[in-house]
Formats: sequence, C-alpha cells, structure tokens
Amino acid sequence: LFDVGGFLLPFVVTGGMVLLFIPLLLFVLPGIQSHLQHQESETQLSMWQLTKKVPVVMVCLSVFLANAPLGLLDTSLALYLDHTFGWSATHIGLLLLLLGAVYVVSAPVVGLVVDATKPRLVMILGLLTEGCAMMLIGPVS
Repeated sequence: LFDVGGFLLPFVVTGGMVLLFIPLLLFVLPGIQSHLQHQESETQLSMWQLTKKVPVVMVCLSVFLANAPLGLLDTSLALYLDHTFGWSATHIGLLLLLLGAVYVVSAPVVGLVVDATKPRLVMILGLLTEGCAMMLIGPVS
C-alpha cells in the first residue's frame, strides 16, 4: 500500500477497515448477559469448536484490527522520523519504548473500566477512536 499511495494510504485503509468492522460487531456480537446465560447450558468445548463460534471470531477480529495498526505505526513512524527529522535509532527506539510503556500503564486502567461498564461498548468506542485516528495520520503539508 505504501508503494501505491505513499505514507497516508496504509493508514487510511487500516482505519477504514476498523471503522467498517464496527457495524458488523454491533449486530453479530451478542450482549455479555446472553452469552453468560447460554454458557451455563453448554458443556466444555474444544479449541476447534470454540473457533467456530461467531462471537469468538468477532472478538478475535476485533483484537486483530485493534493491534494491526500498532505494527503499521511502529514501522512507518520509525522510517518517517529517520527520513524527516534525522532521528537516530536510539531516539526512535526510546519513542517506541514510550509507546509500549503507555500501553503497560493504561491497560490495567482500561481493564477496570471494561469490568465496570459494558465490554461491547468499550470495544466499539475503542475501535471507533482508533479507526478515526488512523485515518487522520499522514504527512502535513
């Protein structure tokens, strides 16, 4: 995508995929209460049987779509900072370390918020925020 549309296109495509996934998530992923009620009546499932369940596939796709842009950002941001600002590998590494540190600190807080609210709502808001943010990343003229 970078070769076809430059720096902006990978982010627009990734952000668009995340935003297009949200309506699908809304309609396919059941509420957590209905899942808990249904789970009580089920026996233990094998891993293969679990992968055939639509809600499990939706959560897996959601996790993929939430994390794929981070890998894209790491590689693109490193190249951008090197070519545009002449940052050294050490400075770029420290910035990427900072991004990871923010994740480590914020993950437990977000986990508490998810436990206190509706997980599906938090998932949708997170994907919406990330999708919009990815579409806004790009070179500034």
